Amino acid sequence: MTYNKLHPLYLPEILTEIFSYLVTYKTLYPTLFVNRLWYFCSAPILWRKADFIGGLNNVCIGWRKFKKVMRENRKPHASYLLQLHISSCKVSNDELYGIARSCPNLRHLKIKWCCGLSDRVISKITQICLLESLSVSCNSKGIKRSSELNNMKDTTLCKIANSCPNLQYLKLGSSKITDISLRTVAQSCINLRCLKLGYSKHITDISIIKIAQNCPYLEYLGLQTSNITDASLKQIAESCPKLLILSLVGCQKITDGGICAISSACPNMQLYALEDCEGITDISVKKIAQSNLNLKYLNLVWCHLISDESICEIARLCPKLEGLQLESCDITDTSIYAIAHSCHNLRGLNIKDCHYLSDVAINTLISRKPNIIIPGWNPADMNSGSDTDVNSESGISL
Repeated sequence: MTYNKLHPLYLPEILTEIFSYLVTYKTLYPTLFVNRLWYFCSAPILWRKADFIGGLNNVCIGWRKFKKVMRENRKPHASYLLQLHISSCKVSNDELYGIARSCPNLRHLKIKWCCGLSDRVISKITQICLLESLSVSCNSKGIKRSSELNNMKDTTLCKIANSCPNLQYLKLGSSKITDISLRTVAQSCINLRCLKLGYSKHITDISIIKIAQNCPYLEYLGLQTSNITDASLKQIAESCPKLLILSLVGCQKITDGGICAISSACPNMQLYALEDCEGITDISVKKIAQSNLNLKYLNLVWCHLISDESICEIARLCPKLEGLQLESCDITDTSIYAIAHSCHNLRGLNIKDCHYLSDVAINTLISRKPNIIIPGWNPADMNSGSDTDVNSESGISL
């Protein structure tokens, strides 16, 4: 294909702008074979993001080919790589570090369920790539060989924080992270927007208050089984008004005071995951309903102090609600009728082990919302006014 030099498709700037809208691999890939100009305009765009997802029983062919390319001496497009996502693939420390050395502009790194890596290689990568996003999770039940990344230590996270001051997204599955390294994160990564840590029992108010004070742009906070108290939440409410998502699953020291502070100060909140927070009552749930009208997901599993009073408020005042988890809550048909009447966007409802619900109420809900997903609900197991024994998997995934 040839063009007159005055033809707009002869200009690389225009072609690049057009190709940027064809970001999906299948759409943009054929442009590589049109002519040299199209190749040189589209190849850098294709190289911006690389996703490789394998499985327990199959090898990711794309990942194998990618490693082969990266072993070659000439890698003309490696400098364009901005995002690298590796999931369930075989990778060694040397391979990953070699790729990072060839891709100095790498900014987003996500590693999921890849065994054989150590936390030291992540630390070395951050010395040569100024990461803005780092996500590491290696706790898949299907991976037989445990990864050292699961045990990332404070020393490694401190090095990462000091090397990547522009870090905005941090997700780690390690259970050994403590206040020591999180205080370094607070001091170095002031642009942090997302912090998600798994099984963070060693994390207390000491570090989270510092995070709140130094990271005013925080939008997502996930601290599973941490030892923080309402003091942390009140500081977050004071310093982080842009917060949208709060996940505190298993945080036993949280009470209504902290949640009320968040809901009042952060009006755009969209998700609360308060599963197994035994101190949460109707007081804070009603405050959420009154203050967070854009709420989309609410997880109150095993919050035994929740009743119809607050759930009816949620149903009435939160029209954008899409997911609601109420497993083991002491609600009755009153809540179900309120949900059926008001929650027009609700797609998923978890009512496992809610023993005071009747067939009539559930059937009314389903008749009004035929596409709603209610995990584990079986009409044969549900008797009006009696206990239920619903064997199901966990509810809506938040």
